[in-house]
Amino acid sequence: MFDEYTPEAKRSVFFAHGTARQLGSDVVEGVHLLLGIARENIELLNRFLSASVSESTLQGEVTNGVSTSGADILADIPFSSESKRVFSLAAEEAIRMSQQRVGIEHLLLGLLREENSVAARMLRERGADVARIREELLTHPHQPPPKEERMRREIEKLHKIMADAPRLGPDRSREEMFGRYTVRAHRLIFFARVESRTGAVTVVSRWIVD
Repeated sequence: MFDEYTPEAKRSVFFAHGTARQLGSDVVEGVHLLLGIARENIELLNRFLSASVSESTLQGEVTNGVSTSGADILADIPFSSESKRVFSLAAEEAIRMSQQRVGIEHLLLGLLREENSVAARMLRERGADVARIREELLTHPHQPPPKEERMRREIEKLHKIMADAPRLGPDRSREEMFGRYTVRAHRLIFFARVESRTGAVTVVSRWIVD
């Protein structure tokens, strides 16, 4: 399914999966996909909202005081029926716009079309509308940010993660060390694991700039 997704859309799904696992969910729901889109490109999301919103604001509304589980971001969890419907609707939107690949903008439209979902409600409350988004995309198609700009943003975020990371000793358990880590911090650990196993420095840069 995801072979036909753009790099932005693939990363959005990746972030959604990590967020769902971090929050202790057994499945990836539509609301996790919304947070994945926000994590990947909050500017795109704000383009279609009546007022700008931050990624942290959206995540705070979703979690609403629920503590993160600190679970392993590499653990596999399935997509819910709701998420699968969103993927199907996103594919329909791509076809409707004569696009060969499913983009992040099509995922957004798919979320809105899953009308009874929490994600759709959150988007509608902020002024998002399927017809208006379609019309605007027809006249002004979505353009991903340049790779250099994306790399700059990711480096800034990683620096912040490292600056905010708790100073824990090497004798602490995995749960003590990573129990309070956000999905972003777990993502950094994920990249470190991959590099240590393969020696492929390009792994990190591929996820950052592709």
